Amino acid sequence: MENSAAIKIFVGSSINGTARDERDKTDDYFYKLGDELQLRGAQLRLFGCITWDNRMREGGSQKALNEMIEGSDAAVFMLAGDVGEYTREEIDIALAASKKSGKPKVYIFSKKTNSTPEGEDRIAQVKAACAGRAEFFEYEEFDKIKDSLRDVVRKDGGQASAALQAIEYRRKSAQSGYKTFDEKYGGGDVKISNIYVFISSALNETARRKLCNEIHGMGHLLDDV
Repeated sequence: MENSAAIKIFVGSSINGTARDERDKTDDYFYKLGDELQLRGAQLRLFGCITWDNRMREGGSQKALNEMIEGSDAAVFMLAGDVGEYTREEIDIALAASKKSGKPKVYIFSKKTNSTPEGEDRIAQVKAACAGRAEFFEYEEFDKIKDSLRDVVRKDGGQASAALQAIEYRRKSAQSGYKTFDEKYGGGDVKISNIYVFISSALNETARRKLCNEIHGMGHLLDDV
């Protein structure tokens, strides 16, 4: 049964280089945000190439990724100086699905880094394709886009969005001395049942991230190193 409290986010990028590093940071940030949302009864589910590599993309695996995009609420793509063939295909599919059904909402984050004229041209083509159809951000430091990543959840309009707004309202209220969200609206106790999982760094990166992705939403990751 589909969980109506879950927001499904596809995260895409090239599978190596700086874009891969930025995607890993994005994955980790969404995992931590998902832990916050769980305390409010909502869930953030990540999909994408974090569990795939080039060998797995052969023989129809890219098609499976494309279907994940079409079934997501939001699609986030991390670029850095260039756009690979597969990533551009995923962006085009996300834009087409968004135009057809309104989902996924598409967000492109392009890190400013050393590039070739050809890479810059491909980035410019993506930016032009996003005009009026998706949100396109250019940035230098990852910390500068964290609030925009939270906007991916805020703008969804579902239960995860409401949960995040409640969390942020409570935090601001506590800092300012005003009544918290629960105090103002009579929210009840939050029942929490956590499963703590230690992920050993002895696993290779692909296996570790695949395992993290599979168990995310079922518990709280105690360690992901």
